[in-house]
Amino acid sequence: MSVSETAPRPDVSVVIPVFNKLELTRICLESIHEVGAEAAFEVIVVDNGSTDGSREWLAEQEKQGRLRLII
Repeated sequence: MSVSETAPRPDVSVVIPVFNKLELTRICLESIHEVGAEAAFEVIVVDNGSTDGSREWLAEQEKQGRLRLII
């Protein structure tokens, strides 16, 4: 389960750098959330200037509380 800003601090931070490759990013993030973990975790995605719609999709995921986006 991912952790929101109001939840206790996570035990683990998963940091994923991305540049374009939206479909691979989606698969990666869906897998992380589907499998989950026994420890509380957060997902931080660092977008390095994507131009393929990744930034917009990631911003929507951030609004849903599934990740933190750094651009």
